[in-house]
Amino acid sequence: MASSAIKEALAKRTLAPVAGLSKEDLNSEEFAAAYTELQQLAWAKACKGEVEETLALRSLLLAEGRDLFHYETVQQSVLHEAVLTASCEVVAQLLALADVNARNSAGQTPLMVLLSHASTELQAKVQLFISASLACDFRLRTTSHYILLSSLSAVMDM
Repeated sequence: MASSAIKEALAKRTLAPVAGLSKEDLNSEEFAAAYTELQQLAWAKACKGEVEETLALRSLLLAEGRDLFHYETVQQSVLHEAVLTASCEVVAQLLALADVNARNSAGQTPLMVLLSHASTELQAKVQLFISASLACDFRLRTTSHYILLSSLSAVMDM
């Protein structure tokens, strides 16, 4: 069951076939081998605002102690990805579901990533994070550092 559902999900780029897998299927070698690819598909769908299938699969995995929205093999969370690629509405949805303090491989939270890539569109997303995080990255930079660095960069570009 797991093997055919996984193949169908990846071929058709839909999570519906795997959202109904049993606990045994979720712990199978076939599922483990395809997990990163399924996670990337789920993140792509979530970043496009297509969250229903993603949430169904996430619920199954949470019952098994795994969070589809947090990286295991990918070096960032779905929220890290969304702040750079998704609309404000999608980011708002994900804020309620994903860990706002998750760190990428550089020790940055999603807010730090957002601020380090600030543009006019991304500035609107900053409003969604106002009270989200006071964390530091691995270089002890806070979100205030990233705001300052972004502002300085904008001035230097003038």
